[in-house]
Amino acid sequence: MTDQNHSLAGKTILQALPALKSGGLERGTVETARAIGNAGGTALVVSAGGQMVREVERTGARHITLDISKKGPLAMRSNARKLAKILRDEQVDLVHARSRAPAWVVKGAAARVNIPWLATWHGTHLGNYFKRRYNRALVDGAKVIAISRYVESVIRDQFPDLADDRIVHIPRGVDLDQFQPEAIPGGRIIKLAEDWKVPDGRPLLLMPGRLSAKKGQLDVIEAMAKVRDALGETFVCVIIGDDQGNVKYRQSLEARIEKLNLWPVMRLAGHCNDMPAALKLADIVLAPTRAPEPFGRIPLEAGAMQALTIAADHGGFRETIVDGTTGYLFKPGDIDDLAAKSITALGLSDDERHDLAIKAQTHIRDNFALTKMTDSTIAVYRALLGL
Repeated sequence: MTDQNHSLAGKTILQALPALKSGGLERGTVETARAIGNAGGTALVVSAGGQMVREVERTGARHITLDISKKGPLAMRSNARKLAKILRDEQVDLVHARSRAPAWVVKGAAARVNIPWLATWHGTHLGNYFKRRYNRALVDGAKVIAISRYVESVIRDQFPDLADDRIVHIPRGVDLDQFQPEAIPGGRIIKLAEDWKVPDGRPLLLMPGRLSAKKGQLDVIEAMAKVRDALGETFVCVIIGDDQGNVKYRQSLEARIEKLNLWPVMRLAGHCNDMPAALKLADIVLAPTRAPEPFGRIPLEAGAMQALTIAADHGGFRETIVDGTTGYLFKPGDIDDLAAKSITALGLSDDERHDLAIKAQTHIRDNFALTKMTDSTIAVYRALLGL
């Protein structure tokens, strides 16, 4: 944990987001709240609530319930008045918006109490003229944080008039204390192997992510059929992730596995509560998203755990994977290319795979450590506060 030398002592910083359910945006909020506290500041979070409220509170931050995700001028003006009262009552010094509707609310509230604010651009937010007008709030603060070079390019494309010094590139980070291979007890790995019925000696390909068509689970199933035809039943591929109520999509995955007779090598394992152990168990991690990820945590967490990643060649994955050196990139949506890269990875010797894994781990540790992300964010806060 980085010592910030109490560089935010006496300052109160509020983060605003739609809700605290699950996802990278929410995780970043929790991590930043902890960093604010470590820097001696007071961290507040405003959202509609959710299961991650407890994680926020465990950092020492305080959560205030207010649904600022509502769209429409009337709802936003009403929420701006409510948020302005919170800012006054809590003597907030700086506000950090983490989504578009909250950014509009924060913009109005911060103007009422005359304090600085900034936003993080977490998504791609591509779209037509009207979508771009809605996106505008994210760049109207003193700074806008881009979570990847890809997101930075999207911002610059949509708002070419935005001054260069208004955009700050701060990539997402991985907690190297949590995702540390040496820290995972063997019992946790054995339990997952037993739960997923992974036979001893078979390499494991793992695809993490919520069950959604754009995440590419069907592409993985089709590609694994080709890998099975080439290599036989010499591997196991496990898809993990919650269907989040999308039962029909999960059933479509099961039906396709059945039709292709892939159950001997495929598993649909549902939600996994122990991602470090899952990634430690995996030999190869798949990230075949159909749409570009603004950043994408999978290569970070996999690389930190010395697992080789095969990902779609677009979006943030191009920044976290060095193709052929720390992992492999394949043409998005190209099942043949995904299968070919999987066959290549499975064909590596133990020494070759270990070499790639070590290079991936070094790349992640050098460039994407969580402390690097939080230190950079605290530095932005300090600059805006004139510290």
